Amino acid sequence: MKSVICRYCAERFTPLPGKPGYIDECPECLHQKTAPPTRAPLGAASAKQRKLREEVRRALAALGAPAEEIEKLLDSIPATQH
Repeated sequence: MKSVICRYCAERFTPLPGKPGYIDECPECLHQKTAPPTRAPLGAASAKQRKLREEVRRALAALGAPAEEIEKLLDSIPATQH
């Protein structure tokens, strides 16, 4: 079979019969497209969640909400699971 140029990386490769994907996708690019997404480190999600909670706390305090009510509200919101 003759070689083909990949539509994504422009590298020349020889397509194999029966391979998944399109004829003009090299195996490396196909793998990158179909690989499961990597997860963010747990610390990053926790830091983002802490930052958002603090923003909500400040916004509610600026509106005059009592501190104990703000804490009760924030404690009632379940933590997200990633």
